[in-house]
Amino acid sequence: MGERRATAAAEKTARRHAIVSAAADLLSRWSLTDITMDRIAARAGIAKGTVYLYFRTKEMLFLSLYEELHNRWQVDLREHLISADRPLEAREAARIIGASLLREPLLLRLYAVPLPVLEKDLDPEASAAVTLTRDQRIDETASVLVESIPAITIGQARRFLRRIGWVVAGLAQAASSATSAPQSGTRQEGIAARVDFTTELQSILTVLLQAADTSPQPESSGFWESDQRQ
Repeated sequence: MGERRATAAAEKTARRHAIVSAAADLLSRWSLTDITMDRIAARAGIAKGTVYLYFRTKEMLFLSLYEELHNRWQVDLREHLISADRPLEAREAARIIGASLLREPLLLRLYAVPLPVLEKDLDPEASAAVTLTRDQRIDETASVLVESIPAITIGQARRFLRRIGWVVAGLAQAASSATSAPQSGTRQEGIAARVDFTTELQSILTVLLQAADTSPQPESSGFWESDQRQ
């Protein structure tokens, strides 16, 4: 007997969640290039045709995962900034932000993929809707960041939150290159690489926060989250 098609709204939601969860599980172990819709379907325990009923392309599926993870990270970051309950220096704020990012390793992996790649199959209306939702999340977090660091403005906070994507993308690519290069394979080397990533991330975030009051330079739309507003 073939697979029964989901008809009720709850069933469709559950099946969509199963597909995204399967993609997330594969991403935790494989690169995006190596993950196919066949493998996602097998991991979810459904037919490949069913996956295509929910996501027309692999890129759209992983864009959905990115938006879910990005939202979860933003909520977590806001909660930790608010819980500090006092004005923060740049270094302490960077530590909180860096720690929140490290709690989302799959988001870090997706940051290494250029956003236009994941959005390439969206029509203009869908693209605008995704961008609006993402901007609303960032605006909410920017407001909390301004409360935590009174020296910066809302525009500077927005730009900083968008530039985080650039930082993580560069570090993720560097870490990926390091781990793919021939090594002696010791566990200590793997730990050292993670420590380097953490240290570099916090250092760069600190510098960006300390320099938040400088005039912004023109930003390229080829990066993850270019800021079109001040």
